[in-house]
This record gives sequence, structure tokens and C-alpha cells, in this order.
Amino acid sequence: MARVLETVDVSRSAAVVALHGELGAGKTTFVQMVAKAIEINESVTSPTFVVMKQYSLEDAKNGIEQLVHIDAYRIENENEMTPLHFSELLDTKGVLICIEWAEKINKLLPQNLIDIKIDITDQEGGREVIIHGI
Repeated sequence: MARVLETVDVSRSAAVVALHGELGAGKTTFVQMVAKAIEINESVTSPTFVVMKQYSLEDAKNGIEQLVHIDAYRIENENEMTPLHFSELLDTKGVLICIEWAEKINKLLPQNLIDIKIDITDQEGGREVIIHGI
């Protein structure tokens, strides 16, 4: 977690963390841990039905002024991201965007992102986390 946050650069544009994994793998839990690490005091819940939630920080951490949490599970066409002003968000400095089910909007994602795949490895809740881009 800490290594991911140390790696993000939001000084010129948003940083994107693309999260992959089956239902229940821990994608939302990962975003909740990010929120806690950057001291967001609000309760962070999955934006499954609203697609996107935004959280502002009182004091910027690592240059991060805002966390944007997107759940693209219900997105069927990349055009559905237009009303959310997604392309403008990507160009906004100080923003960290964490996207669950990022593969649903692959064509819209920047090349320089952090890609995280979370796999459930056993019945007892074990996880394997593979990170690319840091």
C-alpha cells in the first residue's frame, strides 16, 4: 500500500490505479485502505450503483487533494463515462483515481497507470496481489 502511494505522481495530472479481480477479491477494501492511508475521514463504500464517488482531503498527502473511486462493473460502453467528466478528471492534478473493474473502460485509461490484480487463492481468504507500474 505505502509503496503504491509513494509511486503516484499527481503533480501534472491525475494518477490512476486500475484494480482487477473477481467479486469479493478485495478491490473496495484496497480503496478503503488507500483512503485511510491518505487520511480521508469519511466512510468509503463501493460506488457500484452510482459508479463514482469523490472524497476531498483537508490536507493534501503526497500531493493528493482528492480521491476518486470508480466502480466500472456496470459500464457497458465507454461513452457512459462522458457524463462523469472522466477525461477531464484524468487531466486534473492532485487527483488519485482508483477504478474497480478497470478492464471495462480500458480504452479510456492512460498508459502510465498502476495496475493491480487481486486473486483469491484459497477458501480461508488468502490473496495474491500482483502490481505493475511502480
